Amino acid sequence: MLEHGIPTIRQGIAVGFKVPREQQESYEAALRVCSATVDEALPEPPVLTGRDYYEALVDAAECLRRLGYSIGDPPSLDSFLESLSSNRPPWSPYLDLPDSMSQQAWNEALAACPQPVGR
Repeated sequence: MLEHGIPTIRQGIAVGFKVPREQQESYEAALRVCSATVDEALPEPPVLTGRDYYEALVDAAECLRRLGYSIGDPPSLDSFLESLSSNRPPWSPYLDLPDSMSQQAWNEALAACPQPVGR
């Protein structure tokens, strides 16, 4: 946004914009360009289903264990698939992470072991 003449306001990891009324049009144009750049650089992760989703979560559990987190054993594949077709939330190793973990620790865990997207 700075490259487009839009001043930024930083607070921690958050970035905001204070846009004078006379810069509103150029702000909106810059935002479209920047959003397209980010979308291209960071595509949406694939949405996994069934066995692929289960296997990705099992891999994520192993990754989280390597980071030192205590992660319970996964359910059987059949039990997991049954939960996907019911109103029960499916098993996820991320639910075993401590509630007390800091935002920084959470971000580091997700960076090292990305959470799969599935249904």
